Amino acid sequence: MLSGDVIYNPKDLVKLKKKPNSILYTTKHLRLWEYGTMDMEGDVVKFIHEKDTGPTSNFVNCGAYHFTKDVFRYIRQTPIDKRFNERIITNTINMMIMDGFKFTGVYTKYHNEISYPEDIKKIEEILNLSLIHISEPTRPLYISYA
Repeated sequence: MLSGDVIYNPKDLVKLKKKPNSILYTTKHLRLWEYGTMDMEGDVVKFIHEKDTGPTSNFVNCGAYHFTKDVFRYIRQTPIDKRFNERIITNTINMMIMDGFKFTGVYTKYHNEISYPEDIKKIEEILNLSLIHISEPTRPLYISYA
């Protein structure tokens, strides 16, 4: 499962696919409260704090997951999060961890969001694109590269 507002390195997604119940993560040092931060022991995820005002680490969830089919049972059991008024997948993962499922962190140096118009220039430079043209701001933008 992938977040729609992040551009991933395909090589990282291949590594993620090889490990059931895994989460792509990176390290950040600024604005950690905007992300899910993870408590980890080695490469094992122990807990995810979703957009917490007091992050306990700089390990940031990149929004790319490889789940086993068990996740569907847990999603149905995940309560609506009062802060976001929806079910949050990181709450589902925490429930699974508490029930003994092991989640492995797969590290990446490459984490680039494309959530805001100002992100386009940054991504354009990274991907060496000469121009990204969006005719309708509400239309999804898909970028693939080799």
